[in-house]
Amino acid sequence: MYGLTKDEFYKIMNILNKYQKSINWVKIFGSRAVGNYKRNSDIDLSIDFKKDIILELKNEFYKTDISYTVDIIDYRKNMNQRLKKDIDEEGKIILKIEGDKIQMNINKLNNKLDDFKKALAKLNDSLKKDPKKDDLYLDGTIQRFEFVFELSWKLMKNYLEYIGIEVNSPRMTFREAFKSNIIEDASKWIKMMEDRNRTSYTYNEDTAWEIYRNIKEKYITLFCKFEEQIDVKITKLS
Repeated sequence: MYGLTKDEFYKIMNILNKYQKSINWVKIFGSRAVGNYKRNSDIDLSIDFKKDIILELKNEFYKTDISYTVDIIDYRKNMNQRLKKDIDEEGKIILKIEGDKIQMNINKLNNKLDDFKKALAKLNDSLKKDPKKDDLYLDGTIQRFEFVFELSWKLMKNYLEYIGIEVNSPRMTFREAFKSNIIEDASKWIKMMEDRNRTSYTYNEDTAWEIYRNIKEKYITLFCKFEEQIDVKITKLS
């Protein structure tokens, strides 16, 4: 990501996380953010500080075994308007803190994508089994559907927030995800949400079988298409 190995990127993030109480956000900018970096390009970071710890941070990066020079700019003290414009328009947030809590960064986004992929693979496995042979297959598939649904809409929400779009509910998330070309039809996801809400009543066998058929015939396709599209979107951020 950004022309860095995962190990190099995680070393950078570990240092930044160490100082998170003194940071509002961190953006990577310049050639590594826009994608025209060279093999030995510097790593340019713009940081909005709560507390002036820039010297400590520079010293931390100086002591690492990372091959590249890490240049840090204090976003608020920077007086170069052209540079500020470049940071605002082309910089990519790699760390954002709200209160004392990390809101979202590319590491967490990738981790959430991995969790979604693993859960979706398990749902696909469940759908290969015959639920008529054992009621446990029916119940297990519906439970896995519930889990994948929760992971999917929260992954959409996290991605949207990462790119600056605030959403507060699944319904709003699906509509904004549609606008951002993450999903192809918000209404189908809203219908899925309604079925997810009905799974509380799966003690009714007819309801359980209806939801199972919808998972097998409709929802698994929506999940798989979403997996493809969000993977591309997150890869472009990296």
